[in-house]
Amino acid sequence: MIQPSLDFDVLPPADRFPLNRSNQKVEQVVRADFDVSDDFLIVTGFSSLSYMVEFLGGADYSDGKRVRVVLGNEPMYTNLSRRDDFRKIPLKQEIRDFWLEEGISITQCGSILRLIEHIENDRVKVKFSDSLHAKMYVGTEHAILGSSNFSVSGLRLQNEANIRFEKSKDEYKEIRQIAEHFWKMGGDYKQEIIDLLRRLLSLVTWEEALARAIAEVLEGSWLKKYPQVFDILDNFQIWPSQVQAIGQALYILDNHGSLLIADPTGSGKTRLGAGLHLSIINRLWTSGRGVRSNTLIVCPPQVIDNWKREYQQLAYNYPVMLSQGRLSMGDQSLNRNNIKDAKILYIDEAHNYLNKRSNRSAAIQYNSADHIALFTATPINKKIEDLFRLIEILDIDNLSDEAIDEYVKLTKKRGHLGPADAELLRNHIRNFTIRRTKKDLNRLIDEAPEKYLNQFDEQCRYPEHVCGVYPIRETEGDIEIAQKINVLARKLKGLIFLRKMKLRREELRDNKKQREIMENRQKAAAALALYNVQAMMRSSRAALLEHIKGTEEAKKHFGIDRGKNLSGNMIGSLERHRESLPEHNLTIELPAWMTDLEFYQNACDREIKLYDKIADLCKRLSDHREKNKARFIAQLVHKHSLILAFDSRLLSLHYIEQILRSENKQIETLTVTGDNEQSKSRARAYFGLEGKKREVVGFCSDVMSEGVNLQRASAVILLDMPSVMRIAEQRIGRIDRMDSPHKSIEIYWPDDHPEFALKTDLKFFRTAQTVENVLGSNIDIPEELLQDPKILQDPNRNTISGKVAKRLYEEVHREKFEATFADGIQDAFQPIKDLVFGPKPLITSQTYNAIKLSEATVISNVSVVKSNTCWGFFAIKGSAQYAPRWIYIDENGEIIKDLPVVCEKLVANLEGVENLNDKIDQAQILLANFVEKIQESEIQNLPNKKRRGLELLQHLVTAYLKPRGIDRERKDLLLEIQRILKPDLANEFSIDYYQLAQTWLDIVQPILIEERQKSRRVVHLKILERKLKREPLDNGQLAQLTERLPTINNIGKRIASCIIGIVIDG
Repeated sequence: MIQPSLDFDVLPPADRFPLNRSNQKVEQVVRADFDVSDDFLIVTGFSSLSYMVEFLGGADYSDGKRVRVVLGNEPMYTNLSRRDDFRKIPLKQEIRDFWLEEGISITQCGSILRLIEHIENDRVKVKFSDSLHAKMYVGTEHAILGSSNFSVSGLRLQNEANIRFEKSKDEYKEIRQIAEHFWKMGGDYKQEIIDLLRRLLSLVTWEEALARAIAEVLEGSWLKKYPQVFDILDNFQIWPSQVQAIGQALYILDNHGSLLIADPTGSGKTRLGAGLHLSIINRLWTSGRGVRSNTLIVCPPQVIDNWKREYQQLAYNYPVMLSQGRLSMGDQSLNRNNIKDAKILYIDEAHNYLNKRSNRSAAIQYNSADHIALFTATPINKKIEDLFRLIEILDIDNLSDEAIDEYVKLTKKRGHLGPADAELLRNHIRNFTIRRTKKDLNRLIDEAPEKYLNQFDEQCRYPEHVCGVYPIRETEGDIEIAQKINVLARKLKGLIFLRKMKLRREELRDNKKQREIMENRQKAAAALALYNVQAMMRSSRAALLEHIKGTEEAKKHFGIDRGKNLSGNMIGSLERHRESLPEHNLTIELPAWMTDLEFYQNACDREIKLYDKIADLCKRLSDHREKNKARFIAQLVHKHSLILAFDSRLLSLHYIEQILRSENKQIETLTVTGDNEQSKSRARAYFGLEGKKREVVGFCSDVMSEGVNLQRASAVILLDMPSVMRIAEQRIGRIDRMDSPHKSIEIYWPDDHPEFALKTDLKFFRTAQTVENVLGSNIDIPEELLQDPKILQDPNRNTISGKVAKRLYEEVHREKFEATFADGIQDAFQPIKDLVFGPKPLITSQTYNAIKLSEATVISNVSVVKSNTCWGFFAIKGSAQYAPRWIYIDENGEIIKDLPVVCEKLVANLEGVENLNDKIDQAQILLANFVEKIQESEIQNLPNKKRRGLELLQHLVTAYLKPRGIDRERKDLLLEIQRILKPDLANEFSIDYYQLAQTWLDIVQPILIEERQKSRRVVHLKILERKLKREPLDNGQLAQLTERLPTINNIGKRIASCIIGIVIDG
């Protein structure tokens, strides 16, 4: 028998075989059957819920229509997230878990609420059935059987096969019989689906919606949804304040690219950093970018062990660690390779990198890291130059276009910047900053004190500071000698600090500028020479003699039996240097002592004679000051048991320790100078939390004032007056820690006689950070002195007595404990915190805490309010790969991401406003338009560097497509990239432009670094456009952008909370 030939290009009629074709969709047939049916039965898989909300929530039931739905399983999704768990998961739980994970678009809020109402009133009934995988649609007139799920994919997009029978056919009755059988077999799902829909989206007051949005950003609680990270952090004994900071840090890294953590000393920044690092690495691996997890931590040598201990407790291999001391050395080739290879770069004690001309600053300048995190309790000095430097380290490309333009203009004004310019720079830095006060941290402790325990399960809290002054009681004879020494010291020129004067090219162009610099350097050198003599004399007579004649001479004269490091010897240095003229490149007329060797030698000889006279006077000083310091220590150790005594001079520590031991043999002492790893380990064993010793005095140099935790000690004695308040804060910070076992600690300042006391500018002492090279016989003049020699030279400068220092410290401590920072850099989240905790809160702390602590899990909150204009506020939820973020759309459709501006808008629009949740239907169209606007602007909403990167790519693709005769392969590739860069609003998934931008930056970052190394101007991604048009990227580089394109849920499913402002007529 001959078979009839079939035309395989022609398909059977759509009304008999519903298929998804270009001009006909299964959905059209299903809807036509639904509309004419008073009873409609659907058998489908559970992944259909989103479409079910859209289809059934918007249906008309006024004619008594009834709909029944049986939800079956989805083999594709079953146990997808539980591949390591072979237990059978009940279908009801499977459905719930799937949709709580998947979410539903917030644009469906009206449909969800209507569907809930229909289910409650039995207009729509829902059942579930295990092991059911059928797809059936049975109406009054027709029945469909086939493969189409009740979903967008099944009814619109995928190639499906279905067959449809009219009521008059036997097959209709048989299909209906099967469908009714499945309905009868199904279990009731009414209450469960209502509960599920309410968890997916809930109408709330604007106060609740805002509280949810704030908690999403501030608390880091979204991390709990990702147990692979949170469980590890929880086992890490991490405090809630640190979890909060990790969440905020991820927010800043995701939204601004780089991070500055400036929490106070003792808040646990190292543990926070280790936990953050683990979170970043987990996100990289789960997003397929694990190869980008290579990490480098650059830190002071004394804190390397702290970092290692944290990683050991995490049971995680610690990354490469590089001592900042190595970065200051000559050969940087190995260090540069480590920095170049790092994709995650941590810089601890980042304030040490603010001098752009230092070797260590230069070493980190051209890194290629994807993530940069800076850690410091003191981000800047008062100098505006530090603000520029911080922005450079954080990466100029992380600023907005407007901010880059402002920054470039300000770089041209350097040296002539006013307070408004400095404020502008601070505001830019604020976006990168986590900076909480001790008051903030203590408030967090008060909320859940049981969660803040140290390793011995003891309550944690910052201790109260009790400050005091201890008497020195100099003899009349010593005061008279000190006066004579000061007179002689004021005659010093500081020649040792004028051995090298090399000006930059731009400085050499202007003779007036050269003379000004030369004059300032001479003044600064003389001021520094005077300062060093006074500082050494203030420390001890042994330190002064060491400064002038060297360590060996001082030890021999005063009978000191400890101390190996050689230091000082200004006379010896001058004797060596007098044989050659100072180096310089100045072109102006110079004094004879700089150009004529004989004149220079005469000047050196005069300086040596002055030092000799000072040394002779030094030998006549009594040991009264040193003995009184030692006796006060002995007195105090009986009260506190464990105390720390700090001095900037190592020999003074040995000298005073020797006196103490000779008079109090029962008191154990430990000198920790930083040059001995064994003594540092002993210091931690004696004064760390695990220590068992009693009645021990730790004599510490300033090397120990950073990064070493000695919190079992309960008192600090300052044996010398620090040159700036910051040094005192660092010293005190060794025991002023959140995990201190003491309710209060004591700090004692020396009450020096005015002839011995520190004399400096009061504002400088109070606000400056650590001044490198101020103390000691170094050859470089500190930058602060070059800019303002009067800091130390002005005869009217302030005398910083113990009482004055105590008062200033109490002021600074109070400011930092509260909420005001002298350097003006605020926490990035301060505007958000002010919405709850500020002087004029928008919502009460009770409302906020109720939402924050609520165990109820609602995927999305929606609120509608009355307004004079239409606007929308959206909090995008955090995920395993991304932190939360906020977006505001104003009445003109402009998208605003800057947190302070968003908060200003919320305050302006929400204060005293009326909730209008009954107007949800009116708001839904506006809501949908806003969500579509956000979706269209996905590239514009990216962090600045990633946005700028993709905009560069868009411009390059357009340019590469212009030439005639472009080969087909390249043209197709460029057109594909062009298509990728246009958001697809119709698809339920969109391209993950964040990850795409990162892939693109991986390609262009080496080119950007190369350009920055070659140019002295500000170089950012936009500037690469001209170069990359001249030297086009090849197909291999561009093809990386089209491989394994990352996707993400559309924005509607990623909204945690939103508030819609609508205008109501009348």
